[in-house]
Amino acid sequence: MRNKAIMLATLMVSPLFAVSLNAQICPSSCTTITSGPLTFCRCLIYTGGSSDRIQLVTDRSVTIVDVDGDSIRDIPFGVWYLGTQGAYVLKQTSPGIPGTFTAYRISPQPAYGITNIGDINDDGIEDFASAGHWENHSVYMIVSDGAFPSYHDTLLRYHGSGSYDDPNSIVGRGGLIYWSSYDGSVSFYNAYTNTLVVRDDDLCGDGIAFGDFNLDGYIDAACSNYKADWPNHGLYVFYFNGSSFYRVDTIDNGRWQGILAYDINGDSLIDIIGVGPTTSVLFNRGGYFEELRIDSSLSQGTGASDRNPFARVNIADLDCDGDMDIVAATACPPSGEAMLKWYEQVDTTTWLKHPIDFSGSSCSGPYPYGVRVGLLDEITDTGRADIVIVKDGRNKIYAYYNISDVGACHPLSYDDGTEVLEKSQDLGLKIAPTTGGITLTSSIPIRVELFNVAGKLVGKFEVSGTRFVPLPSGVFFVKVGSEARKVVVR
Repeated sequence: MRNKAIMLATLMVSPLFAVSLNAQICPSSCTTITSGPLTFCRCLIYTGGSSDRIQLVTDRSVTIVDVDGDSIRDIPFGVWYLGTQGAYVLKQTSPGIPGTFTAYRISPQPAYGITNIGDINDDGIEDFASAGHWENHSVYMIVSDGAFPSYHDTLLRYHGSGSYDDPNSIVGRGGLIYWSSYDGSVSFYNAYTNTLVVRDDDLCGDGIAFGDFNLDGYIDAACSNYKADWPNHGLYVFYFNGSSFYRVDTIDNGRWQGILAYDINGDSLIDIIGVGPTTSVLFNRGGYFEELRIDSSLSQGTGASDRNPFARVNIADLDCDGDMDIVAATACPPSGEAMLKWYEQVDTTTWLKHPIDFSGSSCSGPYPYGVRVGLLDEITDTGRADIVIVKDGRNKIYAYYNISDVGACHPLSYDDGTEVLEKSQDLGLKIAPTTGGITLTSSIPIRVELFNVAGKLVGKFEVSGTRFVPLPSGVFFVKVGSEARKVVVR
């Protein structure tokens, strides 16, 4: 890898009007936590069976979602071992601090990693994909039957029953699903064409993230491998050409676990945020990546041959200042370090580390494993991002409600970053990349929204006939209604 970078450009996401929302009050049943300039209210929101092992594993940014269209956000989770195994939705019936939640099992298949993939069958209910890890070695797509909580399972891949044939992390959006496995493979499934693509390189094993890393118009995969006793621990990008993962590049040889793809510095190149023993941003420089290490003491391992930090990462504008902050959780913090932290992006060169919670960690078990970030207690799209983890054992889910007295935020949504993926349907609009922009053609008036790769709205207009839209080089998303199509301007 090239010399480590020491500079980070501020993400250009325009905040909404900086009107104070007034600090909320943490009830006596919860615990108030001060973390840097923010205040969180830690509340227990769910306790499963005594032998349940709950996981929240996914390397995606938008995973606290309204599952059934009632405008209240819900939390997917999995029970992967012992107890009442299956894929679940922690359904929120009334928001508040804390809200009222009920757990519904949407699949009996053990779920280690679980992620929402959008409403792929257009019935108004969110669909999911899950990875079962070593309890059933299988990956499933979990599709709604039209009325929550009724779903059916479709087996996407069985990985075999060997000691290391275990699917692990899983991500997806718009019916495009990617997952890693301890057998070293990276897999991709397209729900609309019913195609499965697998590459076996003995390089994967843990985190999985997706994005168009080389701006060729295809969604690629990044994969992490943390185990110290494996010869191929590191961070890799698998480049996709529409039919195969045709090339793999080594990004770093460190021990990475949780990863997430996002254009942090707004240059239209998808970066990678990674955690393991450290927390880093690996900036995509168009052909190579440079690391900015923002924390050298996130996690410790359980032994010299393992180095398993149980670390996961996510992003959100927690302090509502217009740029993305980083949230990291680990079950194995070094002495004196927190098991849950957030990193405040201050300026182009500085991130401040703020501990949130020191309690509930133990290297003897996989918790807190997985961290979800998003709006939980507010119905509107304007609010302060909250945090959800598993802690105090393997069967309890806690929410860290962001009750800070800060201005209104611009939270992540499906239209941000890599969360918009094209669906294989006709938009009723012809899109043609041309020199210096794109040409849009429609025989009837169509309302169009245009986003850049960082998720910023760059245009909203009506197309009737032919219209040329000037744009710089980069990746953009043309959205019509709930559908989006990606276009590369060169």
